[in-house]
Amino acid sequence: MTKILNEWLMDFGGGDLPALPVEKIAADSRELDAKTWWIARAGISSHALDYYNENIECAGVIYEPPYQNPPQNAFALPALATDYGNIAANFFDFPSKKLRLIGVTGTDGKSSLAYFLAQATNGAMIGTIGNGKIAALVASNNTTPDAFSNQKLLAEFAADGIQTVAMEVSSHALDQNRVQGLCFDTVVFSNLSRDHFDYHGNQENYFQAKAKLFQRPSRFAVINIDDAFGRRLLAEKLVQAGEICTISTRRQERLDMAHHHIAAKNILQNSSGISFELVYFAANTQQAETVEINSALWGRFNVDNLCNAAACLLAGGLKLSEVAEKLRQIRGATGRAEIFPFSQNRRAIVDYAHTPKALESVISGIRDHISGKLTVVFGCGGDRDRGKRPLMAQVAEKLADRIIITNDNPRSEEPEQIIVEIKQGLENTQDAVVIFDRKSAIEAGLASLQEGDSLLVAGKGHEDYQIIAGKKIHFSDQEVIREFIATALV
Repeated sequence: MTKILNEWLMDFGGGDLPALPVEKIAADSRELDAKTWWIARAGISSHALDYYNENIECAGVIYEPPYQNPPQNAFALPALATDYGNIAANFFDFPSKKLRLIGVTGTDGKSSLAYFLAQATNGAMIGTIGNGKIAALVASNNTTPDAFSNQKLLAEFAADGIQTVAMEVSSHALDQNRVQGLCFDTVVFSNLSRDHFDYHGNQENYFQAKAKLFQRPSRFAVINIDDAFGRRLLAEKLVQAGEICTISTRRQERLDMAHHHIAAKNILQNSSGISFELVYFAANTQQAETVEINSALWGRFNVDNLCNAAACLLAGGLKLSEVAEKLRQIRGATGRAEIFPFSQNRRAIVDYAHTPKALESVISGIRDHISGKLTVVFGCGGDRDRGKRPLMAQVAEKLADRIIITNDNPRSEEPEQIIVEIKQGLENTQDAVVIFDRKSAIEAGLASLQEGDSLLVAGKGHEDYQIIAGKKIHFSDQEVIREFIATALV
């Protein structure tokens, strides 16, 4: 696509710019070439133009002022500070309007739900696990990319004929306006618990950031009313969607007859997976439709995820019987209650749980699938919310039969200090095993399992690295488990 510079930026204060052709744009200087314009913005501590040098080849530069001594081929555009997403959307011809965009937010369950929806719709996802179609996910740097990358990704998806995209929308992204210029068809609230206090400061600020997704116009909203913050979204009329579907896996009654409602009853969990009856009430109707769901997924929390997925699929026009068949075929995401079975009915489970609520949810959720004892290996990330460290220990000590505390991503912090702060939440510190090396901790946990026992390795999920002393090294929980099973437990 080729734009004319002053025409493209007319609505953003760029009408006086020259009538130059713009074939391609990039926000990353590493993606520049002779035909690409560089969109250079001011950051928190530096400006993109700080990295400019005479060897960089580009068609031109559009930069956010002020900046002293910009390059000769650079044009200032003040609107970059406030309209970055809209400017990118305009360049890429508003790709979110050409497909069905589903925005998923909440503390836990975002990745699984986006993954489930991408599977069920043969669409794509944008999120922590990766971006693209399920069979060809590309690793992502952030849960929600920057505003420019979002528009570029969606334009590529639309060009490839993809009709549905499920996007994880983080609180950081909402606070930093990374989803500006996107048109969401459907928005989903999964739950809210303590997380990201290092950024937001407190729970109220965290909630207000999440609420921004629902204050945007959308066609359909899915709200978990088992969560107090979900009920608050509705009570304070913060949801601006045309239609609303409430979700509950704890109770049958709905809050408002004008809303659609999905409930789950007769939930069963065993070593084969989960089963339940999905009950659907269309808006303003008394009579419910019911369908049986059988899934190979583990975890009580996945009942919630499947109900959320069902609401999104119904909103997309599928019949309830068609939705049930889609749900039956769904397989779990990498690092989300990912199961590794081996001899004597023993299992290892890898999960991304790195908050107190997420750890509680995954341990409680998998308990009924396990006939023996449960050992949990976990740690806490460095340079992040320190207040949750003892809370993680409290949850693990209360719900697991045995705990092993280890490194997560210490980053720039001393691992010893992180573990000291974790152990402050324990009542009986002598019962907790501390093994700093994560590989050794996982292997010790696996070696301790008896018939019917399981090991939960929590905190890193899909991640294939550790950050220790500021250095990023390759590390995969899954690789450690597979190697140990293959060599020691056959």
